[in-house]
Amino acid sequence: MIWVKRIIALLCAAILAMSLCSCSSSRAGLDAPGGKTALTVGGCAVTQDEYDYYLYNYANTEGLDEKAAKEAALDDIRRNCAVLSLAEEYEVTLSDSGREDVESYTAAMMDGVGTDVFAQGLDDYRISRELFLYLMELGQLETELRDYAFEEKNDVIRSDDATVEKDIGENFYAVKQIMIAKDQSARTPDEARALADEIAKRLDAGEDFDALCAEYNEDENQDPEYGRYFTCGMYPGEFEDAVASLKPGERSGVIETGVGYHIVKRLDIDSDYVDANFEDLRYYYLNRVFNEMLEARADGFEVEFK
Repeated sequence: MIWVKRIIALLCAAILAMSLCSCSSSRAGLDAPGGKTALTVGGCAVTQDEYDYYLYNYANTEGLDEKAAKEAALDDIRRNCAVLSLAEEYEVTLSDSGREDVESYTAAMMDGVGTDVFAQGLDDYRISRELFLYLMELGQLETELRDYAFEEKNDVIRSDDATVEKDIGENFYAVKQIMIAKDQSARTPDEARALADEIAKRLDAGEDFDALCAEYNEDENQDPEYGRYFTCGMYPGEFEDAVASLKPGERSGVIETGVGYHIVKRLDIDSDYVDANFEDLRYYYLNRVFNEMLEARADGFEVEFK
């Protein structure tokens, strides 16, 4: 029973992370669930059930206090309504195949855990089946809107080689890190922190960064030679802020994120790496610009409580 509830919890958390709101009228080809309107955001009506869902889960799943939960819910709702607004602007509607994918995924999940357990999981997270399905469809709509924006022929985001190459030089970072993970059965988070602090002391004493990285780093996806390349919005804010404060060749202290403890060395952008991984970097660029479009649209919305 516990593993079943974890599946429901993860799925509901994924919906919360998608942060998609609905509108009481038909928009972008979707008919939102009915119900009393709690607020409007840029002309998008948000039902009481939706608003309560976000508030409840930020307060109980994320552990935020009342004020912080409200702010987080409103931030999500502004951005979510921006998805609907941009979809309307570019005449992107949920495709039949996208709707079928959502229905198939939901049906498979219900078959896997059982209808009663699935229903109880939704009750536990204060979300109706109707709202659950709608939010899943909105998540699919955002994916299809993103795909549309990425197509150069649609002229939404400029992404020719010269533009991307210039952006890589201005808005990308190259780093190598020693990451000590929190989620390790062999040690506690406090022991992980102690290990990271010990490594930092050894670096301060003059030991070689690359040698200690080879010995201790637990980031399995990091390129041993070139490290990691990223642009804004890809990693936690505390990590990105620390990297932005460094010049190439400089090293950070211990940075804590949700996944672990990081000691980061900033590197110069390497042209060979860029050439070999240009399409991956273009994709990172497109995602960042798309998210900036959503944020700009969301920032312009007024919130009015009913």
